[in-house]
Amino acid sequence: MRRLLLPLFLVLVAVGCVVGAVKADAGGETAEASADIQSPITPVLSARRVPDHITEDIADRRLTTALTDVVSAAPTDTCLVVDAGGRPIIAQRASEALIPASNEKLLVAAAALEELGPRFRYTTSVRSRNQPSGQGVIDGDLWLVGGGDPVLSTRRYARTSDRQGQAHTPLETLADRVAAAGVTEVRGQVLGDESRYDSARYVDAWPSRFIDQNQTGPLSALSVNDGYVDFQEVELTDLNVPATDPTRHAAEVFVALLGQRGVRVTGGAGVGTAPAQGPVIAEIESAPLRDIVAQFLTWSENQTAETVLKEVGFARSGQGSTAAGAAAVEEILTEAGFDLTGSDVVDGSGLAGSNRVTCGLLHAVLSDAGVGSPLVRGLAVAGRSGTLGELATQFANLPDFSGTPIEGRLRAKTGSLNEVRALSGVVTVPEGDDLTFSLVVNEDYISAAGDAVRYNAALAMANYPQRPNLDQVAPRPLDG
Repeated sequence: MRRLLLPLFLVLVAVGCVVGAVKADAGGETAEASADIQSPITPVLSARRVPDHITEDIADRRLTTALTDVVSAAPTDTCLVVDAGGRPIIAQRASEALIPASNEKLLVAAAALEELGPRFRYTTSVRSRNQPSGQGVIDGDLWLVGGGDPVLSTRRYARTSDRQGQAHTPLETLADRVAAAGVTEVRGQVLGDESRYDSARYVDAWPSRFIDQNQTGPLSALSVNDGYVDFQEVELTDLNVPATDPTRHAAEVFVALLGQRGVRVTGGAGVGTAPAQGPVIAEIESAPLRDIVAQFLTWSENQTAETVLKEVGFARSGQGSTAAGAAAVEEILTEAGFDLTGSDVVDGSGLAGSNRVTCGLLHAVLSDAGVGSPLVRGLAVAGRSGTLGELATQFANLPDFSGTPIEGRLRAKTGSLNEVRALSGVVTVPEGDDLTFSLVVNEDYISAAGDAVRYNAALAMANYPQRPNLDQVAPRPLDG
C-alpha cells in the first residue's frame, strides 16, 4: 500500500501544476506578475519544467476554439474533422454522411493504390493473328487493344494542358514501335478492342448537364485524347467535341499515325475483339499509377478517376464497370479497416449527387496514408498547383490561397458542386505536428456563408500553433 502512495501523490501534484499553468495562460500578464511575486523559484515537480507539453495543449485548444467559431458560422450540414499529429482537435458531425463532390476521388485513389499498387502500369498493345512476313506485310487485321490507360493521348493533345503533360502515354511512340518491328503494310483493318471494360460511356447517376459541359469525355478501355475527336489548343474543355465511338476513334487516330510512319493500312479502322492467341507486335506502358493518381487528384480529372475506378473493379472481380469498381472500393477500404458506415460509393469522380461519404472516413484515409504517401503527395498545393493553383482559382468555386499564410503549406483535394463545398488534406506545420483534416459543406444551393467555410477553416489552421509566451510556463531561475 505504501508503494502506491508516492506515485499517487506525484500524479496529483503534476495534475495540480498543469491546471495552474493553464490558468496562468488564461490570466495573461496579471497571472504572470502574481506568480513572480509569490513563487520566485520553480518547484522540482512543477509542470513548468515540461513547457512543450503545456504549450502544445494550449495551442491545440486555441485551434479548437478557432475552428469551432468557423463551424458555428457554417451551414447546418457541415462536417469537420481535424487532428494534430494524431491528437484530436475537432470532430464536428464526423459520422454524418454527406455529398462529397470530388473528395470522392480520395477514396478511389486510396483503393486503387491499395489494390493495384503505386507501381502498376497500364499496357496498350498491338496484336495480329500472324507475324509479319519477310517484307513486313501483315496479311489480315491488326488489333489495337486497350488496357484501360486513361492518359493515352497524342502529343498535340498533351500540349493543350499542363495537367496532360504531367503523366501521358504518347500514342505516337506505339506507332513508332510498330514501324520498328518491321511492319510496312497491314492488309486488313486496324480494329480497336475495348473489351477490358464495359461500353457504358457515362454514369447513369450523373445529371445530363455534366455530359453537356464535357465534365468527362466518353468512357472506354481504349480511348485516346480523352475520347475527343476535336479539341481546343488551349484548355477550354466545354468546346471539345466528344467521339460517338471513342474506340473506333482511337483506331482511326492510330491508322493516321501509322501512315505518317510509312505503314500502309488497306482496310481503314474499325472495332473488334482481338483473338485470344496471336503475337504482340508492339506495346506501350503508361506512367506508374502513383503519377496518374497524382494527376487526377491535383487537377480533379473526372474521366481519369472514372477509368481508374473501372480498373479497380476489373482487378477485384474481372468486371470493368462503374458498379463493379464502386463495390470494389467499398470492399477494399473495409478490408483495410476503415469504417464505411453511412457511406455509399456510386462513381469515381464525385459527380453523382447520390455519393455519400463521412468526414470521419475521408480523414481516416488521409491519416492512414501519411504525409509522405503517394495519396497525400498527389494533392494540389495551395497557391502553387492544380485546383489550388493561381490559375485554377481564377475560376468560380475554388478558394484562392495565393499570398496567404497557408500558401505552399496546404495539400488538399477540393470539391465543388452546386450543393457542395469540400476540402480535405494536410497542413504542414514548421514548428509542430502536421494537421490532417476533412471538411464537407452541403446546402440545397451553396450560399456565400457555405462558400467561405473552406477559406476560413484553412486560414485558422494556418495560424497553428499559437503558443503562449514560454516565459509564462518555462522554469524560473532562482532568485539571486
